[in-house]
Amino acid sequence: MSAPVSKFSSFNVHDDFVYKNVDGVAIKTAILVPKSLKPGTKAPVLVHMHGGGFMTGNRLFEPWFALWFMQWAESVGAVIVSPDHRLLPESSSEDMADDIVDFWSWVHANLSAEVSRVTSGATEVDLENIAVGGESAGGFLSVLSALTCPNAKIKAVVCQYGPLDYEVPWFTQPNHQRSIMGAPPAEPGKPEAVIQDYLTRYVDVEKIAVRTESRVEELWPLCVAYAHAGKLAGALGRSDKVMPMRLIEKAESLPPIWFVHGSGDTIVNPDCTMNFVNKVKKLLPQTPMHVSMEPGEHGFDGGVPLDEKWVQDGLSFVSQYWPLSS
Repeated sequence: MSAPVSKFSSFNVHDDFVYKNVDGVAIKTAILVPKSLKPGTKAPVLVHMHGGGFMTGNRLFEPWFALWFMQWAESVGAVIVSPDHRLLPESSSEDMADDIVDFWSWVHANLSAEVSRVTSGATEVDLENIAVGGESAGGFLSVLSALTCPNAKIKAVVCQYGPLDYEVPWFTQPNHQRSIMGAPPAEPGKPEAVIQDYLTRYVDVEKIAVRTESRVEELWPLCVAYAHAGKLAGALGRSDKVMPMRLIEKAESLPPIWFVHGSGDTIVNPDCTMNFVNKVKKLLPQTPMHVSMEPGEHGFDGGVPLDEKWVQDGLSFVSQYWPLSS
């Protein structure tokens, strides 16, 4: 049996670019350049924010990059930039938000030079031609980017099943009986014990280590425990700077946004998307939006190809705004 084709196979992957340092820890981003780009091309930029429940994952965790997302980037000749950021619960959501602001500053100050360097001058990036998208926590951070980084010059956003309204009961009330992505219900007290054990070992210590990435299989049980215990909202906190539902009340405008969500999502309830959509309709009715609410579980689109009809419909919407013709 032949090995599956990597979603990165159409790109030259360049890694370990440091966009900031915190307490001696380098926070990094990766850059993926389509192999099909011809020398002298001025390429649009597609920023990818990774998912992982705000607690796990990393900039190049391939399974969570949707197949259509990668095929889309390749089809329009976009350079993908995929950053890490500080993770919960060792860091706060405010720390994470600060990282996103600093990342966008790095993009506009350093991305052009880095892409030119790694391509030996063959590729130039168009910093007036930027879109951002991501899955789950990454969808949240993509919308947060649009709300808090006006100088990022974002032309379009793609939010895949992001927990944009994380004050819904789904994230604030315990529900041990809920089956999460097919896993059995939690034993009484088990999620709370998993959380407390992790906090005791890594957070309630004299010096907390800065963590910016982790192996998904190691931290996924912690993410599930927070979901069962109804403690994710508490972990994220209620600072205005990290709450899209509050930030939208002060926003003067938003770039066009395509929302993708599975109607059977057992991690991020579809209400998290629709509550935000409805609030944008009320407060910023001029904002172009497209919603793809499709049958499926969390991450349902991971293996969905570019030619799927709902994907084509969504990309037809986005193509009105990004990439801009050169």
